[in-house]
Amino acid sequence: GMLLVARDYRRKYPDGICLSIDHEMARLWLRLGNRINQNRCDLLSIRREENRFIVEAIEVKTTIGEELTEKNYNILHAQDQIKDSLTAIQLALNSDNKDPMSIPRNEMLKEVVVQHLHSRISSETVLKKWGSGWLHQLFKEDTEEIIPVCFKGRIVEVLMRSNGEPKEESLESDGYDIVKQIIPEKEIQELIEWNTNEAKRDLEDQTKEQYKRKSNLLATEAKEEPNSTLNGTPKDDDLIESVIQPFASDNRSPVDYVDDSTTSSEWPPKVNAFGMIGQARPVEELLNQASMVRHFNERFNDKLLVGPAGVGKSTLARKIAQLLLEENEIMFNGSDLRKPDALIHRLNEENKISDPDNNVVIIDHCLVFIDEVHAIGAPVATTLLSAMDDRRTTTIDGIIYDFSNVVFVLATTDPGKLSEAFNSRPDKTYLDHYSLHELAGIVWLHGKRCLDDYELPKEICVEIAARMRANPRKAVRSLENNLRPHFFTMLVKQQLNDPTYRKIGEAMSVELVAKYYDDQGVDFNGIDLVGKNYITYLLKWRNSRRKTSPRYRDY
Repeated sequence: GMLLVARDYRRKYPDGICLSIDHEMARLWLRLGNRINQNRCDLLSIRREENRFIVEAIEVKTTIGEELTEKNYNILHAQDQIKDSLTAIQLALNSDNKDPMSIPRNEMLKEVVVQHLHSRISSETVLKKWGSGWLHQLFKEDTEEIIPVCFKGRIVEVLMRSNGEPKEESLESDGYDIVKQIIPEKEIQELIEWNTNEAKRDLEDQTKEQYKRKSNLLATEAKEEPNSTLNGTPKDDDLIESVIQPFASDNRSPVDYVDDSTTSSEWPPKVNAFGMIGQARPVEELLNQASMVRHFNERFNDKLLVGPAGVGKSTLARKIAQLLLEENEIMFNGSDLRKPDALIHRLNEENKISDPDNNVVIIDHCLVFIDEVHAIGAPVATTLLSAMDDRRTTTIDGIIYDFSNVVFVLATTDPGKLSEAFNSRPDKTYLDHYSLHELAGIVWLHGKRCLDDYELPKEICVEIAARMRANPRKAVRSLENNLRPHFFTMLVKQQLNDPTYRKIGEAMSVELVAKYYDDQGVDFNGIDLVGKNYITYLLKWRNSRRKTSPRYRDY
């Protein structure tokens, strides 16, 4: 994530510098001590803009498809990291400050910046700009011209496997201007490919050639439809439609685009031993382990389930609990576990705490499932690691608890937020995104449950899955909470007395389901009106930049 963000900065500001402050020297000048400052941000960027310097403290968060929210405290913690870092950076750049730490911080920051320029910057032009005057002005060694310095913060979310668009928004913050930036999957791929000037020129040439071909195509069509282009240049509406309606050109439906080469084409997809569709490999692995430990009366190892939201982590935990203990799991959300006594209080409510034996309280057999475990409080993390070590004991409020009979199943969408101990102590099980074929099967399975055992045809299930961007939760909710009421109302208007769930299912057809989503402004790709507005804005912004900026003129 830090590498991608640094490349993004270099791409936007070729004359700027972006350096890591996650190393020993940086820790020293940020804190002036050996103890690691947990509120230190990841990157420091500096650039010259008109008659001022812009200094940004950048905190990078890499997740799989989910934005950070204040609810799980990640945004608030990132803001604290930025504020603490900016306070130290501001002190380092104001060497005339009366604070005794100002001068040593100034010298060490200067050394970090100079080392970065000599070891990381290969452009002679950039080196000349910084060496000939910018460094002296930044550290106020040039008394003839004092250049003001503006201090800002930036939280950059690198969203792996996300279909969203890049965006920026300002956050409410005291003291400093802080911006939240989103780098989605599409831009990640561009940044991975962007490395050298030669690669960048190739990308520009390719983009120009694609735009030229599109312009020629639309210009040819304009001979028959004069209003579709303006002076041989595609209108924004034409470009927008070419981007957001790739399926519309040949009048096929999403079912024609299901890639059956990488998955079984059997319809409906088989339900596995856990009653799920998809996740065949992890289900088989967990089932084999559970069967063996039951046969030999061994202990089932603690598990860390890693995967994006909605891929079945909670369902797996529930099935393991039923298989091992024939009872439901005890479920927690990581953001709710701020103190260790919350864990004990819940176990006590579930009658899982026995009387003390030799001053040790033994927890009865149970499976504890903690979703979004990366959001738990620090005291809970310490307690949990002790409960999962070899002794399986931990102390809470002066009482020793024995967790030998407890199986912990943890789940996270972002293992990068977990400590090394959390990543290494439990066994890891990775869950993948569902394919369109698998998700269509999930819609079919849920349809049987909510339509009185009526089986929706494959074409309808794929239509729903595609319109919901292959998001399992959205697809299931759309069927149950949107399509069912819509077709129920349609049957009532047709004066059908007492419609049943099966009648509702039978009333659904591919054409009517597609029309429903079309009326909602959701296209074949699942892009709604908001998404189209983003694309419209980006295209207009690109066109306006092409006219005014040399950097974009050739695109």
